[in-house]
Formats: sequence, structure tokens, C-alpha cells
Amino acid sequence: MPGCVLRVHGRDLVSDETLSGLSLSACKIWRRGERRLPGSKMNRDVHETSGFSIVVSEQADLRAQVRDATRFLGDHRDELLTLGRQPAIEGMVLDFGCFVSVAASSWRRSTPTPTAADLARPWPMA
Repeated sequence: MPGCVLRVHGRDLVSDETLSGLSLSACKIWRRGERRLPGSKMNRDVHETSGFSIVVSEQADLRAQVRDATRFLGDHRDELLTLGRQPAIEGMVLDFGCFVSVAASSWRRSTPTPTAADLARPWPMA
């Protein structure tokens, strides 16, 4: 699925309480012990942590997602730093999604994919 989300999780995180203090809203919330795929008859896996996801970008193009994520991090810097200092939060991850078209004989890309070094550059502190 294209787009980018910020995933925040922790074993003892109480998502509803954490979100109530944010200006950001979650597109998904999960709780430790809940089934990952509640409607599945085959998959009975459960979440080992609680957490939530926040939409950062709805763009399909990876470069546009990176631009949106950079802007998001700058625009919400103070709130994200405060969030990251909460003891119940064990991780905050930007999750980039993109479609990859695979031909029988080779990979095809419509735009060059940023390298890990490109993505690792420090984000602007607005």
C-alpha cells in the first residue's frame, strides 16, 4: 500500500491516553493481546505491543513520501520529541510503502529510488 505512516508502539502503551495529548490523530490503533487479523480463520497471531499509526503522506511516489515525511517531522518536531520521551513508548518508525512493478526479466522503476544514505540525511529542524 503506498503512502507513509508513523508507527508508535510500546508494550505498556495506552494508545488512547497518549493520543488525547496530541494534535495528531491516528488512522489505526491496536492493543496488546488483540488479534492482528480478527477476521482470519488461519492467522491467530496477536499484537505483542499496543500502538497507533499516524498518516504522514498519502502519496504513491516514494520521493514525494520522503518530502512529505521531512515536512511532517519539521512541522511536528516538538510534539514528536515529547512523544518519544514517554517511557511507555518503545519505538517510533516511519513506514514507507510503494508499489514495485516486476517484469519477467527485470525490475522497472518510474523514478530513481533514494538510497539509504539519501534517506539517512538529517531532517531539518524547523
